[in-house]
Amino acid sequence: MEKRLGEIRKMFATMQDIEDDRPAAMGDFVTIDFSGTLDGEALPELQSENYTLELGSQRFVPGYEEQVAGMRKGETKDVNVTFPEDYHEKKMAGKNVTFKVALKGIKEQKLPEINEEFIKNFDKYDTLDDLKSDVRKSMEEQCLRQSDTQFKDKIMEAILQANEFEPPPSLVERQIFYMISDTHKRMRSAGMDEKNAMELSFRMHDQFKQDAEKSVRSFLILKKIAEKESLTVSDEDVDKYINELAQLHNTDVEVVKSAYEDEERMSSLKSEILQKKVFDFIEREANIKVVEKLGMA
Repeated sequence: MEKRLGEIRKMFATMQDIEDDRPAAMGDFVTIDFSGTLDGEALPELQSENYTLELGSQRFVPGYEEQVAGMRKGETKDVNVTFPEDYHEKKMAGKNVTFKVALKGIKEQKLPEINEEFIKNFDKYDTLDDLKSDVRKSMEEQCLRQSDTQFKDKIMEAILQANEFEPPPSLVERQIFYMISDTHKRMRSAGMDEKNAMELSFRMHDQFKQDAEKSVRSFLILKKIAEKESLTVSDEDVDKYINELAQLHNTDVEVVKSAYEDEERMSSLKSEILQKKVFDFIEREANIKVVEKLGMA
C-alpha cells in the first residue's frame, strides 16, 4: 500500500530546477549529453543529446549513474563502466566502455504530502480513506489478474513439454518482426533517436528467436485444441468481452466497440477470446491441484 501510494504521489510531483551550485545527487533528474567509445571506437548507439536521467533509477549500466552523481551543472566528465556479461548487445557484453558525459541541468522532484488537501486532486474521492480503500481494491484485482496469468503460463509450459515440434520458420520470422517493432517503439518512447533505435532493435533479431519459437508453438497448439474441441467465438462472446473491457477500464461500451472496428484488431480480439476459451476448457478437463502458498510472496 505504501509503495502504491508513493507512486500516486509521484504522479502529482513537480520538477524544480536547481539554481544553486550543488552537485547532482541520487534522486535528481539530470539532463545530459553523452557519447560512448569501445576500444577507441565511437559507437552511435551509445550517443544521445539532452537525455533526461533519474539518478538511482538503474536504467543505465551499473556504475554509470553513481559516477554522474556528484557532477555539477556545466561539468564534463569521463565515466568508465563495464557492461554485464549477459548484455543483450553481444559486442559490448563484458567490455569496458568510456562515456564522455556533459551535465547540462539538474532538476529536483518535489512530492506532495498525502493528506486531506491532496484528495482535492481527485473528483471521485471525498476523504483520504476513500483513496486508500480504492487503492487496496485495485491492488487486489491486480493480484488476481497476475495469479491468473501465472496459472496460464504453467498450463502452457506443461503443454509445450508434452508437444515437441519445430514451428514453421515463416511464422517464427513474422513473430520476430513483431518483437523487433515493439522493441523499436519502446526505445523511441525512452528517448532514443530513430536511427539508433532502428539499428539496435534489428540487431536483436537472433536473441528474439527462442521466445518467438515458443510463442508460435503456443499459438499453434492452442489453435489445434480449439479445432479438436470445436471451440469457436460467437458474436455474443465478443459483445460480452467488450462489456467486460468497458467495466474494467470504466469506459463507455460504445467507445470500446469503436476501438475494434478495424478488421485486424477485431481478429486479434477474437483470437484472444478463443485462447481464453481453450484455457477454460483445459482448466475444466485437466488434473489440476490447487495448493495454498504460505509465507511472503
